[in-house]
Amino acid sequence: EGDFGYTGPDQNQGLGPITENQTEDKTAPIINLNGDQIINLKVGDTFTAPTVESVVDNVDTLTSSDVTTYGTVNTSVPGTYRVVYEVRDTAGNLGTKVVTVIVAAE
Repeated sequence: EGDFGYTGPDQNQGLGPITENQTEDKTAPIINLNGDQIINLKVGDTFTAPTVESVVDNVDTLTSSDVTTYGTVNTSVPGTYRVVYEVRDTAGNLGTKVVTVIVAAE
């Protein structure tokens, strides 16, 4: 009673065991930026975030459009700000790059 036939993937087992020809991808992607990772500015300067030059992964083909950027920089207020770039490959490995922006009083 309550038994039924099912021929799809086993939802409890994920993708199944890794075979001898496969390896588990545990390598995070690498984000390469056009620009410095530490930027020094003075109050009132204009900040332009470095752009993504490339993303390198050992398995997947990733591009700059796969990268998400977080953080804001207020050049009117002295302080240290961080802009974080993140990308995940299909295995879920997270690659990050952090740009530190130091805004100094004049």
